[in-house]
Amino acid sequence: LSETRYRECYLYCVKMMRTMYQKCRLVHGDLSEYNILYYQTRLYFIDVSQSVEHEHPSANDFLRKDCRNIADYFRKTGGLNPMTTQELFDFVTDPRIADEDVDEHLEAIQRVIAERPVERTNEEQVDAAVFMSTFIPRSLGEVLHSEREQMAYQEGTMEKALVTAISRLEVEHATPPVPATQGTRLMDILNEDDDRELDSESSEDEDSDEDDEEAGDSESDEDEDEDEEEEDPTGRVPLTDEQRAAFRQQKREEREQLKAIEKQNKKARKQETKDEKKTKRQTKIPKHVKKRHKKLAHQKGKK
Repeated sequence: LSETRYRECYLYCVKMMRTMYQKCRLVHGDLSEYNILYYQTRLYFIDVSQSVEHEHPSANDFLRKDCRNIADYFRKTGGLNPMTTQELFDFVTDPRIADEDVDEHLEAIQRVIAERPVERTNEEQVDAAVFMSTFIPRSLGEVLHSEREQMAYQEGTMEKALVTAISRLEVEHATPPVPATQGTRLMDILNEDDDRELDSESSEDEDSDEDDEEAGDSESDEDEDEDEEEEDPTGRVPLTDEQRAAFRQQKREEREQLKAIEKQNKKARKQETKDEKKTKRQTKIPKHVKKRHKKLAHQKGKK
């Protein structure tokens, strides 16, 4: 392929990576030149069955490796000056880029890249290695838990990759982007989430208490109904304690009789099944006899 064709394939590839991440909510996990097909000037990602969703614990690590593989391939084989691994990662994951602005955003990135040398400096290589090992949170609950991290975010001294990830997560939580010098807004979001969780837990406790009270009322109503049932059928004279005891004893004996009858029926059915199996075994043709007959029939058929 020519350099122009390689550049077209590169731009098409990075846009497909962004579409897969933003629209399909998937990360390929093993994207390289070996899992991309080129047919009639178009690219096709294959082996997508192993893709993972954003919630996967290693989704960000897989995406970083995918970005590194694509950047390395088009730099070495295509002779291009592609985006760095971090730039490609940010382009794929940034939710602030509208669909209609993707091409314009790519053109702006290409203009910046055109002014850089093709060969990466030692500093750029170190930055790339640091980015590959930098912790990238998947949710706001994974960041700003320590006082040191809060101070670094407020003062703007936090690592660029982490600041970018926090800004992306804030957009995903439907909040405006927060500058690096204003970290209090993010802490407010985390506090609001905690308050909502506490409110939900308290409401669940109240609901459970109400359910317990209703259950207690229903049990008391059932007890009253049972007492009413134990009264004389005429409804005129209440039963005495002796009559109540006799009534309960009668019901208990009836239940025991029903259990005994059911047990006998079950035993009879079991014995009947056993007898049927025994009769079937007696009339069953032995396996060696079947094989012998089958062999003889096969020999006769050949003759």
